[in-house]
Amino acid sequence: MKRFNNLPVRLKITFTLAAIFAVTCSSYLVMLYYNSAQKTTSATLDLAGRNRMLSQRIGMMALLTDTDDEAVRQTATEELRKAVALHEQSLHILKNGGSAPGFDGEVLVKPAPEHIVQKINETEAFFKNQKALAEAVISQPRKTRAADSTAAWVYNPPYKEALDMLRQHLTNGTLLKLNVEITQLYTQHADRANASFYGTLMLFFMVNLAVLAGAFGLLSFIFRPIVPVTQTLVDISDGKLPESLPVRTKDEIGRMSESVNLLISGLANTVQFAKTVGNGDYATDIPVFGGKGDLSTALHQMRDSLRKNAAEDARRNWAAEGISRFTDILRSTADPKPLCEKLLSELTHYTKSVQGSVYVAEYQTGDQAELRLMACYAFNRKKFLEKTLLAGEGIVGQAFLERQTLHLTEIPAGLTIPSGLGEAPPRSLLVVPLISNEVVLGVLELASFNEYHDHEIGFVERLAENIAATLQNARINQQTNRLLTESREQAEEMRAQEEEMRQNMEELAATQEEMLRKEREYVDRISWLEDN
Repeated sequence: MKRFNNLPVRLKITFTLAAIFAVTCSSYLVMLYYNSAQKTTSATLDLAGRNRMLSQRIGMMALLTDTDDEAVRQTATEELRKAVALHEQSLHILKNGGSAPGFDGEVLVKPAPEHIVQKINETEAFFKNQKALAEAVISQPRKTRAADSTAAWVYNPPYKEALDMLRQHLTNGTLLKLNVEITQLYTQHADRANASFYGTLMLFFMVNLAVLAGAFGLLSFIFRPIVPVTQTLVDISDGKLPESLPVRTKDEIGRMSESVNLLISGLANTVQFAKTVGNGDYATDIPVFGGKGDLSTALHQMRDSLRKNAAEDARRNWAAEGISRFTDILRSTADPKPLCEKLLSELTHYTKSVQGSVYVAEYQTGDQAELRLMACYAFNRKKFLEKTLLAGEGIVGQAFLERQTLHLTEIPAGLTIPSGLGEAPPRSLLVVPLISNEVVLGVLELASFNEYHDHEIGFVERLAENIAATLQNARINQQTNRLLTESREQAEEMRAQEEEMRQNMEELAATQEEMLRKEREYVDRISWLEDN
């Protein structure tokens, strides 16, 4: 026992598990053997039971051949032939062994014991006579012509004699009784085999139980020193940070205790790391498990992800606040010029730009568009206030023509921005077309000493869509007002013309009435003169 205690833990466990494995394998083999024996016994009993049914079927099919219906007779003859063949085959397999159908496919049936062979021989002897009678029923015609002058059809004597004998056998049940006796003998044999097997199985079970009890007792002895380590791990799983474990041995359990102590230290650093990151300090570099392992990597990835998410949230909030802010400005007035001036002033401050302009497209003749400066910020107004560009001219005209945002970080020479310290070239230029319903209404231009980030560009592009929609609505409203004014003026002119026509019609009607009156007077005067 002392020598066993000095063995490494893994060898102790190996020996114990080997004993358990041996018990398990032996149990499995015994059960496998028993299952195979049960399948064989079940197949044998099924085979014997099938012969009982076949003995009845042979007589029944033979009786069914006695009919004038040729189709029924033919079917009964075929079924009789099959029943005879199956019965003969089953007797052969029961006696000599062979392959028989079972629940899980073909099952190998063992040859019958000596005391059952005698009963099978007796059955085979009787079945030979039964088979000869069946073959006579199958091969002989049922009726023949009579020898007298009437030429009537009468039963064929060989057929009639064989059929009567089969009917008698069916009534007596001789073949059925023989098959039943065979089945009973197989059942008794199976019961004796099962009783013997159950006794052996019980003895084997007791031996296995003793081996398993000893193995589990040995395992309990082996793992008893792990109880303190287990309790510490339970405390850790409950979210606690227990004290370090004392290390008294140098074996696997001692090394396990050292590992648990390292785990406690690493978890303490993890707690401190989580608190620091939770307070918003994403730059902390507290060592977690020495900066090694999946947990350390995951925690640092979490810190970096939180820092990235915080930055993305800030950018989203900045964009959402900007959209809300500029939506209110877009609703404040319908006049394009003061609207663009106010928007541009707020937008340059919001994006930390230093210069900006809004150009609005105007179409003169044909399809040629001109871009007129609608509003500007931090421009030299005397120089740029009335500035106009053609489509495709300069960066603004190019953005208008290409219908795409241009973000330039390499600014052409000569472009400068005035400031309190003089003039300096911008570092970044952002030109965004104002598009609504596939129509380019203008261009928004911003310049900055800093490069525009992707979220700032996306924000300006989204805002440009809202500005374009507002400008388009303003144009539609102006056009609608102009059309309403023209419509009212045309309606006034039509009403004046209608009034003039009405007066002319009244004068014409009065003239016609006067002419009719004079005509009647003239006619009356002529009539009076003729009468006098």
